[in-house]
Amino acid sequence: MGSMRHLQNNDIGGMLGELSRRVRDLERAPALRNTSMTSGTTTIRDDNDVARVKLGLVGDDSYGLAVYDDAGTPTFRLTEAGQVYPYEPLPVSKWDDSVAVNAASFVPVWAATCSYATADAVQLQTYVAADAGTTGEVRLSANLSGTPTTDAIAIADGSGDYREWKWAPSGLVAGTGPVVFTLEARRTGGSGDVNVYPPVQSFMTTAEAIGASGTGV
Repeated sequence: MGSMRHLQNNDIGGMLGELSRRVRDLERAPALRNTSMTSGTTTIRDDNDVARVKLGLVGDDSYGLAVYDDAGTPTFRLTEAGQVYPYEPLPVSKWDDSVAVNAASFVPVWAATCSYATADAVQLQTYVAADAGTTGEVRLSANLSGTPTTDAIAIADGSGDYREWKWAPSGLVAGTGPVVFTLEARRTGGSGDVNVYPPVQSFMTTAEAIGASGTGV
């Protein structure tokens, strides 16, 4: 019994010593410059005492992250409700502003250009219609090594519908660019046109976020 009590006392003494050492290390550690925390918000200020970054409560009882320019104007704000600044652009186009394709081989019809890749996948959706008695196919390609393409999506005779790709092409690496994603189409049967409309959404994110694959479909 005496030896067990001695072991327990030694263990407690060692734990207290370790905790004391860690507290001393934290006290000696350099603090982040110009940082303060009030009412649940951590604020980082520049040398002119202008708030440049806020983390925590960023207004309206919302938790998030806010970034400001040197005049204090918000340039980026993210809360639990989503991205506030900058506003997310939504593509707008004429409904009948399409490209008619009647070639037997794939030809480019629309292109999305990324000057600097920020992730490893893209998602693109567009509307495609085929004339009566006509069939076709659409796919994506990229100007990466080997010129990868997605699997082709078939367009049935006289049909019209939205088509979508969630693509993680080989060679798409964050920090590289420019990268051009080209929407291509071809006619596979009949004598009419395959009509490809401007993409209604086109964005880059991680493959994990959207469940992207190497084939895109």
